[in-house]
Amino acid sequence: MSHKTLCGAVQSKLWGHTQCIFVGPFSEHHYLKINKGGYCSEHYHEHKWNRFFLISGSLKVIIYKENGQDETVLQPGNFTDVPPGEYHKFEALEDCECLEIYWTDDLKTDDISRRSTGGNL
Repeated sequence: MSHKTLCGAVQSKLWGHTQCIFVGPFSEHHYLKINKGGYCSEHYHEHKWNRFFLISGSLKVIIYKENGQDETVLQPGNFTDVPPGEYHKFEALEDCECLEIYWTDDLKTDDISRRSTGGNL
């Protein structure tokens, strides 16, 4: 089943749920509702940029670097970008809603490599 087929469908996750709201030739947009304590897997995208734009709540985005990690805590109206090739994950500090936006010059919707599993505390 292609990702475009799933656009519009709500997908349950251990941390909450996600819903694809738009897929175009160079960008992809998702609505995420994340439960307090929920977190996604540590993963990276080979070609995609990843932007988290927070609508409500509080969300920590962690980017793993060779010399440590970069943590950004988002409040409503804030956003942060994750470059391609960098392991990252999010953690909900309280119930939150956000938009997750991917973009690249060559969008590949199966562009993800995981090294852990998401869950809920």
